[in-house]
Amino acid sequence: MVGVVWYGRWRGEGRGKSATREIGGPGVDKAATGGGGREKRRWIPACAGMTEGGNDGRGGWATLRRTGFVFLIEFDGIESRDRSRMARSSAVATKSGKSRKKRSQSKRVTMAARADRHALYEQAVQGPEAEVGFIDRVYKKSYGRVPTLLREDFCGTSIAACEWVRRRRGNRAIGVDLDSQVLEWAEGHNIASLTADQRSRITLLNEDVLQVRPEPVQVITAMNFSYMTFKERSVLRSYFRQVREGLQPEGLFICDCYGGTEAQDTIEEDRACDGFTYIWEQADFNPVTNETLCHIHFTFPDGSKMKRAFTYDWRLWSIAEIREIAHEAGFSQSTVYWEGTDSDTDEGNGVFRPTTKGEVCAGWVSYIVFE
Repeated sequence: MVGVVWYGRWRGEGRGKSATREIGGPGVDKAATGGGGREKRRWIPACAGMTEGGNDGRGGWATLRRTGFVFLIEFDGIESRDRSRMARSSAVATKSGKSRKKRSQSKRVTMAARADRHALYEQAVQGPEAEVGFIDRVYKKSYGRVPTLLREDFCGTSIAACEWVRRRRGNRAIGVDLDSQVLEWAEGHNIASLTADQRSRITLLNEDVLQVRPEPVQVITAMNFSYMTFKERSVLRSYFRQVREGLQPEGLFICDCYGGTEAQDTIEEDRACDGFTYIWEQADFNPVTNETLCHIHFTFPDGSKMKRAFTYDWRLWSIAEIREIAHEAGFSQSTVYWEGTDSDTDEGNGVFRPTTKGEVCAGWVSYIVFE
């Protein structure tokens, strides 16, 4: 008869060592061993059929140990009634062990599984305060005052529109996006965090930016390169024309763009953020069509990964192409704002100034302002 002692106190425990045991597990007590029955101990390798407190497939009960071995204790002189009691206790322990295992598994939910991809994106990519500050600066430069009415195309989580209505009491914002799911997220998170007055000054439209016709505004933005989803010149021109028609006489259209020697390569870059790592992957590039396929991934300290949290199938438009197409759509002039370089890090410093000549570098981001 092979019995299982589920817990107790050991002295000199170890494989291949002699040991004495003070029995204290359910189903086995001193009476069960006759008050001092002899114990025979032996190590055997754990087999696939064994579970904690389960049957070892050969009629005996065994407890798996993390070492990959099972410690079997054979008792002499156990009465049949004691065997039954031991079996019942082992079954109870088996059930309890499975419950503990389930609870343990539920506690091992990864950081990636718990994370919110939209919140991660906002933290890693977006800077609404700086963006709104830039809009104020260039508009005032053109028209001598700050604007009050903004339309954010491809608004996504609407973080910039929310920052806009926070900036000044008289500011109003319209957000436009074709994705109803992300607009619901925006409503439940960013807009929900606004005051009642601020919420009254923001409107989200679940519409196509190629067809939307809200009231004319002073500024329209298309940030985070979202317009690059339009791969054909005629479609991009249609979008720019629609934007031009959606502006007041004293209006600006502002978009960002990116490029550089690495923009046409397949690369993967990572950047540490607060509590996670942001990864930008350029998975494919076709130099014949300038089409590019990019992904955003997030990794976490526990080793988990949110793979392809976002995927972008774009055409990488150059600054020259964007300006030419916008002028064809009716804009009279455009200005490129190039980002400066931090002398210590040799990276972008977040300061954008007008220029007619850019710098040859591995990667750059710029704004283009259209009037």
